[in-house]
Amino acid sequence: SRAVTLVELVVSMTLAAALLVSVIGVLSRLTMTRNFLMIRHAPATWSFRVCEAIRRDFASARHIELSGRELRLVGFGGQSFETGAMEHDRSVIVYHVMDVRGQTYLVRRVQRLDEPLGRDIAVDLVCGGIASFDLQVIEPRTKRWSSVIWDERRVKRIAVPGICRLRLLGDREADPVPVVLECVIVTRAGE
Repeated sequence: SRAVTLVELVVSMTLAAALLVSVIGVLSRLTMTRNFLMIRHAPATWSFRVCEAIRRDFASARHIELSGRELRLVGFGGQSFETGAMEHDRSVIVYHVMDVRGQTYLVRRVQRLDEPLGRDIAVDLVCGGIASFDLQVIEPRTKRWSSVIWDERRVKRIAVPGICRLRLLGDREADPVPVVLECVIVTRAGE
C-alpha cells in the first residue's frame, strides 16, 4: 500500500514535463527580451555618452574652427584629468578623424592652457567609423538646418551658435553618406 502505482508515476511525470516546458518557455522569452534590449539599447549607451561630451564641450566653448576632418573648440572647458571635475580654465578641445591601418577613428584631444607643460594634454578614443563632420545651424529665412556657413576650402572660425546640430558622418564612398551619430546642441537659452 506504500508503493507508487503506475498511475501515480505517470501523473507525476506528466506534471514534471509540464513544469519543465513552462520553465523552458520562460527562459526562452527572457533570452529573447535580453537580446532585444541589447540590440536596441546598447548602441544608445555609447551614443548618449558621446553626445553628452560634445554638448558639454560646446557649452564651455567660445569659438569653433571646422575643417572636414577636425573640429576645434576654443574656450573654458578644462577638466581635471585626475577627477574629471570641471575647472573651467582655458582649453582647446579638438575632435579629429584619424586613419589607422585603413580604419577611421574619432579622437578627442584636450589641451589645458593654464596648466604647466607636460601635464596639460589628454587624448581619448571616442568611436570608430567616423570619416568627417557636418556642423549645421538653422537658417533664419527657411527655418531649416544648413551647412552653408562653412567654406569647404579652408578652416573657418566662428562664435559658437546658440543652436546647432553636429552630424558625425561615416564612409564618404557610401551612397548616401551614412550618419553615424547626430547630436543637437543648445548652448544658450533664448536663441
